[in-house]
Amino acid sequence: MITVTVSDLRDHLPDRIDDVRISNERIIVRKHKKDVAALVSVEDAQLLEALEDFIDLRAALEALEDHERDGAGMSIEDFRKELRL
Repeated sequence: MITVTVSDLRDHLPDRIDDVRISNERIIVRKHKKDVAALVSVEDAQLLEALEDFIDLRAALEALEDHERDGAGMSIEDFRKELRL
């Protein structure tokens, strides 16, 4: 992982995009000595999205299990069937 300043990124954006695209490098962007953003490959961004979706689904399933344990509502099996899980 490399760190660049905002001004470096502005001056060398095509090169930095190639670093990410070709070398699968992750780039941290720094502004006023503080990390403020990251430039990552599409694959990394998609993986992050999938991870967030998994975490959200797990939380929803746990909430459903809590609700089912406490009574009334849809069963976890019915919920999974409805979502085709």
